[in-house]
This record gives sequence, structure tokens and C-alpha cells, in this order.
Amino acid sequence: MDESATDQGPRAPVPGKPITTSLRATRRLLSSVGGWRSYFRGIACALVLGFAQVSLDEAFTKFIPLLPIGALLAQLALVQLSAAWTHIVISAPSDRRFYRRLPPFKKTFEATCFPILAVWLATAVNILLPALIGRALGLTRDNNDDYKMSPNDLWKPTVVGLVAIVIQLIMVVPANVLLVRVQASLLGPDESTIVPFDRSFQGKVEPSVLGGKGFVTMRDALTTFPTSSWVRLYKLYAKIVGVSLAAYALLVAVLIPQMILIIAKSQKA
Repeated sequence: MDESATDQGPRAPVPGKPITTSLRATRRLLSSVGGWRSYFRGIACALVLGFAQVSLDEAFTKFIPLLPIGALLAQLALVQLSAAWTHIVISAPSDRRFYRRLPPFKKTFEATCFPILAVWLATAVNILLPALIGRALGLTRDNNDDYKMSPNDLWKPTVVGLVAIVIQLIMVVPANVLLVRVQASLLGPDESTIVPFDRSFQGKVEPSVLGGKGFVTMRDALTTFPTSSWVRLYKLYAKIVGVSLAAYALLVAVLIPQMILIIAKSQKA
């Protein structure tokens, strides 16, 4: 969402500086909304959505075993829950339970079916294409799903990994952005958002009461997302990856010495 626009939200952004420019600013925003509990906004809806997706995916796969569309059908069946989760995360706190915030199925399905298809296709390409490239390079996997290779083949998994990263950046991330923006356009006019954004999407969204669709199309969701927002989004992804790697490195630095001590003591005993 483009935070540089205005909206009647609970917080006003600093002029020229979107709220989510940094991880610290985002954390302060969440804390100001509802304290530490804000870090778990929508968790009940997310848990139900995750369980339902896995269950429906398995069910559809059993009935349609020859086509890998179980995940797609599950996501299409759960468009209301997915949109409700997005609404809970971006809107001001509410006393209503998540199941009372489900948008109408017909309108939500019409708005999000193609964005969901785009996310599914992008995810499928991100899984299949690197695997095909790895196979073409002669990489094979063992029972632990690890690549079997000689020291001279170390460049091959690097190529596979780079391809996966590129697909993630140019396909998966944009597809998810479009889906979230379309879902956000379905948020009721009576609900305020914690991050201000242009609810009209530069006038592209015409309310249903005026004969319009009442939501933004995929094309308009893309064209109304400025370059500055794309840059900020990718910077945020880079920061998240950096923090995750730092946390992982710290964990390894703490655990490995402990494991060495434990092994040494057990050998002495």
C-alpha cells in the first residue's frame, strides 16, 4: 500500500516519511496501537486459515491427484478468511471476532481470484524452475533432500539459489503485493487503518453504491503502486533477511560451543 497518501487513520504519518520506512518505526507503530499484543494481531484468523488451507489442500489433492492444483483450490475456497486476515492486520483494533469480519464471499472471490491465481503461479514457478535447472545441471538429491555433488560442482547450487531469489523478487513478491492491495481495497469504509493510504487508489475504486465494483483491479493495483513504494518494500525485505541471518548466526555461535562442551563431557564420562 502507498503510505504517502492520506487517510483517516489513527495515526498521521510524518510528512514525506512513510511510517514503515524502518523496522524500528514499524515496531513503534505496532506498540502504539495495542502494546506487545499488536505483534500477534490476527493470529487466531491466521491459525484457522493455515489449518483450513492444509486440510483442503490434502482433500483436493486426493480427489484430483493428477493435477497439482490442491493449494490453488484451497486458497480460492478460503478467500474470505485470507481477506479478513489482511483487514485485521491493517485496520485499527476491533472487539469483533475474526469470523464476524469476513467480507461477502461473492465479492471477495470476484476481486481476489485472479490475484490468488497469480500468487499460485509465481510460487509454482519459484519451486519448479530452480528444480528443473538443478536437474539440467546434473544435480541430484539424497534421502535428506540435500544435493549430492563434488567440490567442483559447488557453483551449481549457487546458480539454482540465485535463480530462486530472482524469481522471488520479480514474481512472488509483486504477486503478493497485488493480492494484498486488492484485499485492502475491500476493507469497509467504516474501518480506519493503522497505516494511512489512499483508499480510493487514486480514484480507481468506485464504491458499489455508485455502481462500481467496490474494489481495485489487478491492473490498477499495480499502476497505483509507485516506484518509491517498491524500493521501500524491497529495502524492508532486505532488512528482514539481514536481521534473520544475524539472529541465525548468533544462535549458531551460542549453540555450537555448548554442543562441543556437551560432546567433550560425554566422551570423558
